[in-house]
Amino acid sequence: MAPRLAAVNDQLSALAEVKSAPGQWKTALRSTAMTAGTVLVVWAVLGKELALLSITGSFIGNTAANRPWRARMHILAWMDLAYLVGCGIVLLIGENPVLLTGALTLIAMSSVLVYNALMADPPGPMFLIIGPAIASYLPTIGVSSWQVMAVCALSCLVSTVSTLLLHPRTKESPEAVAVDKAREAVDELTEASAGDADALELAHLRDSAYAEVLSASMTLTEASGRRPREHWRTLLLELRRQHFRVIGEVAGRWLPGAVVEVEPAAQRSYLGAPPLNYLLRWGFSPRSLPWLAARRIGIATALVCAVSYGLHLHHPFWAVMTTALIMSLGRDRLSLTHRGVHRMIGTLAGIVAFVGIHEIGMPLDWLIPICLAFVFMVQWTAVRNYALGAFFVTPMALLVTTTSAPGHEIGDVISERIIDTLIGVGVSIVVTWVTDRRAPIALVRRQYRRVLRVTADLLELLVAGEHNTEAGLRVRRDLAYEQLQAARILKIAQEDLPVTLGSWSQVEVAVNQLVYTSLVACWIRRPAEQLDLADMAAALRKFIRELPPVSTRLVDADELVSGIDKVLWSGSSAITLPKVESADD
Repeated sequence: MAPRLAAVNDQLSALAEVKSAPGQWKTALRSTAMTAGTVLVVWAVLGKELALLSITGSFIGNTAANRPWRARMHILAWMDLAYLVGCGIVLLIGENPVLLTGALTLIAMSSVLVYNALMADPPGPMFLIIGPAIASYLPTIGVSSWQVMAVCALSCLVSTVSTLLLHPRTKESPEAVAVDKAREAVDELTEASAGDADALELAHLRDSAYAEVLSASMTLTEASGRRPREHWRTLLLELRRQHFRVIGEVAGRWLPGAVVEVEPAAQRSYLGAPPLNYLLRWGFSPRSLPWLAARRIGIATALVCAVSYGLHLHHPFWAVMTTALIMSLGRDRLSLTHRGVHRMIGTLAGIVAFVGIHEIGMPLDWLIPICLAFVFMVQWTAVRNYALGAFFVTPMALLVTTTSAPGHEIGDVISERIIDTLIGVGVSIVVTWVTDRRAPIALVRRQYRRVLRVTADLLELLVAGEHNTEAGLRVRRDLAYEQLQAARILKIAQEDLPVTLGSWSQVEVAVNQLVYTSLVACWIRRPAEQLDLADMAAALRKFIRELPPVSTRLVDADELVSGIDKVLWSGSSAITLPKVESADD
């Protein structure tokens, strides 16, 4: 009983926690400036009565804020297009409950699936769902379809241009931040290596340092077309230096006597992320994290629409919006549950703030700056505690929708919003916990099998001496990506099933040892003198063939670790693996 009480206390503490977010005020200020510019342009072109409606569309400009400028430009263009298509579809459908439910469900599923397959960056695809949901509601309160589309198109255009103009430069740019994180992680590894850190701690620091270097290399590749080029070259040289440092640490500890030596052609550029067809092909697989998130939000969206129409509520847009805010990112069940509870608490408190503002009876000229202040507070507080963000977003959203159609009874609006919120939160939490309960097991097994297969491909290319060819660089790129995904998926899965998948921490350590040994072999002189690459490749292929088919049944972690150990030892008997205590120990 005591462990359960402790777990409950931990979750309650997590709900109440206000996290530190240094520098977030700068992000909030940029977002507010972007939104203010969008509102002013819509005010000037379409009139101030429609100006507040542009806030929803302007939030598209917050997408992929941690990506380099060049990458964001392409991402925002596609996001704008998807936003406009979704809004156009629901406006064409009109008020037909069956068709609208189907359209919103399809929009939610496709947005979550494609977005999470390609990038999975915060804040996620929620506004691709919220925008069409609100667009389907506005004609029912007197806003014409052409006005809705005009506001959507103009707000997307202006917010995209504004956010690109306001994108952080030089030292605060995403690529500079990524290289700084890589340097800090490598510094930690080298300091621990020089001290008395144990083997397991060093393995974790190695994994972290190598992951940050690989992640930074992908970010730099996205930024490579941006001016000034000298800034990018400086970062590239610094990252290359950190890459050599981490390779030297790994080679020195696990491949003693190896000499780091890289062909000039292999140094000139970094590998980047796999192409879109690779990401989509694997992301669309039924046993992928994007599909899991898409299934859940599809079921939840269909159910909230059905419940809303079944209770004869005016329109399901608010319930759909609530569901999108909770479930649009691929996260673990506890995180989604916390987000749902935060959403409910913040909404109820935010409704009180809205009533106070409404009772004052401010003119529209005053409401616009108030909403912009809410935009700043949402961006500043949501990353600290989502309940605080929901508190500020609720009166803003209510002001946006009510000022577009004055004259509605405020009591009716408030009661509908409360019921809609309870429906959206309740359905989201139920769907999260009832559906795909053992899916994390299949996600982890599938992802680690992918890592092992690409590692086997690389080992075979090393045997043939083709690891620096175009095919070799492609496989190394894929392995780097899959390795980063494995760490992310295992972290999410272990949050979902901490006891069931706790023993997979030792599998992660063993697989990481195999992967990084193989990657480092690409950067040393005559790798065949350090490792029996042919035996390693053959042993790994045999190990993969003997694995049971991927399913939601758990496989024995100790057997997996033993099999990977044998693969490593077939390459070098000098390699030793640190051991991780299982969750049962």
